[in-house]
Amino acid sequence: MELDDLKAAWRELDRRLESVLALDRRVLRELKLDKTRSALRRLTGLLVFELIAGVPAVLLLGSFLAEHYAAARFVAPALLLHAVTLFTILASVRQLAMVARIDYSAPILTIQHALAELRASRIRTTYWILVLAPPLWTPLAIVSAKGLFGFDVYREFGPLWVTLNLGVCLAPIPLAIWVARRYAGSFHSSRILEYLADIIAGRSLATARSLLEEIAKFEEER
Repeated sequence: MELDDLKAAWRELDRRLESVLALDRRVLRELKLDKTRSALRRLTGLLVFELIAGVPAVLLLGSFLAEHYAAARFVAPALLLHAVTLFTILASVRQLAMVARIDYSAPILTIQHALAELRASRIRTTYWILVLAPPLWTPLAIVSAKGLFGFDVYREFGPLWVTLNLGVCLAPIPLAIWVARRYAGSFHSSRILEYLADIIAGRSLATARSLLEEIAKFEEER
C-alpha cells in the first residue's frame, strides 16, 4: 500500500471515529436530558398538588371572611391566612411556568441557568413558609375554632392568651432572617449548606441539577 493510500485510509478511519464519538456524545446527552425531564416531571406533579391543595383553602377562607366580615377580630387573622395561601398558590404557578419555559434543546449552560433560578425560587418560597409557619398557628387556631366549631378563642381564652401566643411565635423570626442573610452567600462554599439547600428545593430538582452537571463535565472533557 502506498503511503498516500495509507494516509487517506487513516484520515477516513479518524473521520469515522469522530463520527462515532459525536454520536455517542449526542446519545449520552439525550439520555441525561430524558432523566432530567423525568425528574422535573416529578417536581411538576408536586407543584400541581400544592396548587390544588391551596385552592380549597382560599375558597374556605373567602367564605369565612364573607360570613364574619363585621367582626374585625376574625377578619384580621383570616386575611393573613388568605394572603399566605395566595402567596403559596402564586409561587406554585410561577414555578410551573418556569419549568414549562425550559428549552431542552438549548445549550446546557442555559438550561442550568434556568434550573438555578427555579431552585432559588423553591428555596425562597419554602424558607418563607417555614419562617411564617409558627406565627400562623395562632390565626389558624382562631379561624379554625370559629369556622369549624363556632368556638370563640378570644372570649374563651382571653386577649392575653392570644397576645402571648403571638409573641412567642413571632420571637424567632428576626433570628431566622438574620441567619438567612448571614449565610446566604455560603451555600456554594459549604457542602452541608448546599445539601440543606437541595433538601429545601426538593430532591427532584437536585437530581435534575446533578444530571446537567454530568453533561456539562462530559462536554468539557471532549
